[in-house]
Amino acid sequence: MRPAHIFRFSLLSFVLGILAGSFLASLSPMIPLLVAALGAAFFGAWPDRRGAALLILCGSFAFGFAWVGDAERYWSEDRAEGNVTGIAEVVRKPEEKDLFRNVVVRFSSCETDPCPRDLVSVRMPLSEDVAYGDSVRLSCAVSVPEEEWRMYYAKEGIGLTCRSGSWEKLSGNGSVAGRLIAIAGRFEESLTRSLPEPESSLATGLLLGGDGRLPAEVKDDFRAAGLAHIVAVSGYNISIIAGYFLLLGIAAFLPRQKAVLFALAGTLAFVFVSGAPPSAIRAVGMAGALMLSWWLGRRYTSVWAILFAASLMLLWNPLLLRHDLGFILSFFATIGIAFLSPVFQRMISSLRYGKFFAEALLLTIAAELFILPVIFMNFGMFSFMTFPANAALLPLVPVAMLLSFLTGAFGMIFPALGTIAAFPAYAVLHTIIAGASYAASFEEATVVWDGFGWMHTLLWYALLAVGLFAVRHSRRAVFQAKAELSRL
Repeated sequence: MRPAHIFRFSLLSFVLGILAGSFLASLSPMIPLLVAALGAAFFGAWPDRRGAALLILCGSFAFGFAWVGDAERYWSEDRAEGNVTGIAEVVRKPEEKDLFRNVVVRFSSCETDPCPRDLVSVRMPLSEDVAYGDSVRLSCAVSVPEEEWRMYYAKEGIGLTCRSGSWEKLSGNGSVAGRLIAIAGRFEESLTRSLPEPESSLATGLLLGGDGRLPAEVKDDFRAAGLAHIVAVSGYNISIIAGYFLLLGIAAFLPRQKAVLFALAGTLAFVFVSGAPPSAIRAVGMAGALMLSWWLGRRYTSVWAILFAASLMLLWNPLLLRHDLGFILSFFATIGIAFLSPVFQRMISSLRYGKFFAEALLLTIAAELFILPVIFMNFGMFSFMTFPANAALLPLVPVAMLLSFLTGAFGMIFPALGTIAAFPAYAVLHTIIAGASYAASFEEATVVWDGFGWMHTLLWYALLAVGLFAVRHSRRAVFQAKAELSRL
């Protein structure tokens, strides 16, 4: 086995170890030691490259298993609760909900003991003036999240919550990230001024992430139509933004490698403008891996690049694979597209008309095939309108993002320009909203499967693997047949 193959399969083994440890670590802490001992036994039996490869694979699995087990135990420990008074810093962009604002802070010093070591989530009224990077004097009663929500907070590094307290702003933030987020605030005000609701909220969600400002009925329509992912800073949005920066770099006659670096830098700046939420950082990690593979001349396939990015994220935070549904959906959807897009490209290569629509439809099917088990396990239902809705509306998203950006940017320079640019942006945004509403109206297209479990999931992915193997084998047979015919 070549070193490159050993490295790739060690990544896969590490991810599988994280997956197994997420569910089995509580059974016995001796499992990773047993797996590591098994690898040592293999190396003892075959003290050559084969034995070394098995030792590395077993070691990667054992490390992943132990790594997530330690994280699960750490975040399951009890923490001191009670009144806390001290100086804290707002470390993330506040997230606005319908009736309140979630603010994540880190205490730098406390007048009371003990001082929280982990991040604290504070629920504050919408009337409070607070921004990313603010230094505040905070006094509140902290408590551990309820058991069913503990890992939901833990995956974001939050160990305590505070529902109420006194708040005194000490200073603002003059950092580069703080200034970028302040620009984003003015940009959002420009969109709100130029576009009516709910189009302005959709434009904000597409560019800056979040559906908190969308009316409840619009949010329900997007979820029912399988379009909720477009109003989050997801891998899809990040890919579009990276593509725009890449085209801009190419238009500026930059060499390929410099254009990729320019696109990556621009995408990172966008992430900071959106407040650098963890979901955006993970999404840019996926997009960055794909751009890196292209920068290297495609020496590595996109599937392994995605796996490499996922391994780095899990090394940073092993809780993602079990407790972050967004990460799971993004990972499997991206893997599905990477596996099936070459097959679908050949299927539609001969089309003269409707190629863009067909490509969107097939890529949606590729993503949905890989995430359907996750959807059934977590929600128990799925709508077949997801396929036509995504195929019809996803091609409009890049256009809506570009027009919304121009509307907000022009409105920041001169409000009248923003109003003029808002007309085409409104038309596209309104079409997306109306399309989602229409797709959501087909309630009979929804399939309910409450009893979907792990055995069904494993069977589903086993069938996908068999299907992919059969397609690949048939392609090889066709190529061999053509080669033999060419010799005759």
